Amino acid sequence: MKYEYKEGDIFINLFHSSSCLLSLSPLDYSRAIKRLPTIKADHGIHLSALVDMEETDTAPARKAGDEWQLRGPLTYLPKPEEQVVKMVSPIIITPGHAVRLRARQAFTDAKGIYRCTGEEWLEGYWSLST
Repeated sequence: MKYEYKEGDIFINLFHSSSCLLSLSPLDYSRAIKRLPTIKADHGIHLSALVDMEETDTAPARKAGDEWQLRGPLTYLPKPEEQVVKMVSPIIITPGHAVRLRARQAFTDAKGIYRCTGEEWLEGYWSLST
């Protein structure tokens, strides 16, 4: 099914192609060309779904309002269905300290543990010696 673009829709063309001709207004030209965000190692990009998205080979199905984070290093290729919320910097946790986290929505973390909305837990370094 080919999507028909309507006025006001977001269109992202990563490659110049003569088969895809668009007429842009002068206002569109000022917003048309942007650099692709590059995410450094140990950094991330916080994203939000603007509309429901179907499952693909590289991404699971998402509903409008879902939020997730991609970890670097990578070059983020923007999609019209996604919105960049913010760039995420690493938090350095020194030995004997921890970070208290709270799940804003239900998800499975990087360790494979399911976290319920509102659940709180600690991540950090602890010494077993007293």
